[in-house]
Amino acid sequence: LEGCSCVYSDDYNGTKALTNVLLRKKKKIAYIGVTDKDKAAGLSRKKGYISALNENNVKYDDRYIVQCEFSLEAGYEACKELFSRNIDIEGIVCATDNIAAGAVKYIKQSGRKIPDDVMIAGIGDNIIGTVMEPNLTSLHFYYKSSGIEAARLLMNMITGREEGCREIKMGYSVIEREST
Repeated sequence: LEGCSCVYSDDYNGTKALTNVLLRKKKKIAYIGVTDKDKAAGLSRKKGYISALNENNVKYDDRYIVQCEFSLEAGYEACKELFSRNIDIEGIVCATDNIAAGAVKYIKQSGRKIPDDVMIAGIGDNIIGTVMEPNLTSLHFYYKSSGIEAARLLMNMITGREEGCREIKMGYSVIEREST
């Protein structure tokens, strides 16, 4: 919000970097994301995906994008919808690890192999990605560091050491695992 200090994740560049990991290996990469109304993360992640396609000379195609809620069940249904479109999908970037877990469930139930038939990646690097088989490639945001920075910023504002508003964009890491 304009006029307010904030600490936030670099959703756009992080998702672009994650999509590039898949695009280095295959070109028909789909995206399962949350609604564009979620401007804080959802829209930025979708734009990062599209930017990676453009930079890799891969034509953008609406048929490769499905929007859903943040849940595992929604990820399953969104993945099912993608494959029902009769398009060739070699990989999927999911807006969250929970969505990716649902997509993995559908991919396995459909008889496809990960990553041989379909690569998959999520965002959030939460515990679910490290216990699934295969382990999920994911975008890691530094949530603990974000909390520390937000607390430091707030304390500086309360004590008068910080005036005006300040924005702190946090970094990210792509954690490549067996799913890609």
